[in-house]
Amino acid sequence: MRVASSTTMKLRKNTIQRFGASAVLLCTLCFLSVLPLSAAQVNIFGTGVNNSNVVLAGGTQDPHWTITGTTQPAAPNSNTFVAQPCSTFGDCGSAPSNFPFNIWATSSTNAWISPFNSDTNSLPTAGYIYDFSENFDLTGFTLSSVSITLNWAADNCANIFVNGTALTSTNCSLSANQNQYSPKQPIVITNASIIAAGGTGLNASGSNTITFRVQNAPSAAPDPSGLLVEVTAATGNTGVPEPATLFGVGLGLSIVGLAYRRRRS
Repeated sequence: MRVASSTTMKLRKNTIQRFGASAVLLCTLCFLSVLPLSAAQVNIFGTGVNNSNVVLAGGTQDPHWTITGTTQPAAPNSNTFVAQPCSTFGDCGSAPSNFPFNIWATSSTNAWISPFNSDTNSLPTAGYIYDFSENFDLTGFTLSSVSITLNWAADNCANIFVNGTALTSTNCSLSANQNQYSPKQPIVITNASIIAAGGTGLNASGSNTITFRVQNAPSAAPDPSGLLVEVTAATGNTGVPEPATLFGVGLGLSIVGLAYRRRRS
């Protein structure tokens, strides 16, 4: 009986030694497969701020947003500038000195930008369409986890596109009741929302482009147009687990390894 018992114990020990390492490896792989990935900030900017998200002074060129299309004939360039009041240029006419800021939505985090030049009121009174665009990179992100939340306002109205797919369908008829510059409006952009709108979604490598197609209504001078965008949240998961989680995994594996080595000896 003792011989049989001793043989059984040796067999069990040999089995543990033979399959123990494989079992530890399998458990490790299973555990890693369910680890939470790192949450990272999407590098996208609202209007009128620098690379540190500090609001720029009036008349400063915006470093992130450009004009990528317009119906204005002989448009001078693709730059956008932080808007300034009409009193700066003496072209107020009968408007208040702080026009158009007396009617535009306010923001504590961003500034309005205007197409082409630093005088937001010197645009042609015929009214034209301007595409304000910004590129952002999602290399390394899990696209299904990306979520970008914006508040925006436009003079006079706008539609929003991501990678060429329209996410809004405002009837931008430029009538008096189509003004969208007074209240800020929210929009949440995800890979799923772009696909639902008929697009192919976000790009995991290379550039993504968000465009606000702003229409300016014909009006007597001064005839301002502009865009305000606030980024309230922009995050997504990358393919790297959280550092604290990796530390926990390493510690756990070390303990398992020491216990296995002790049992084996």
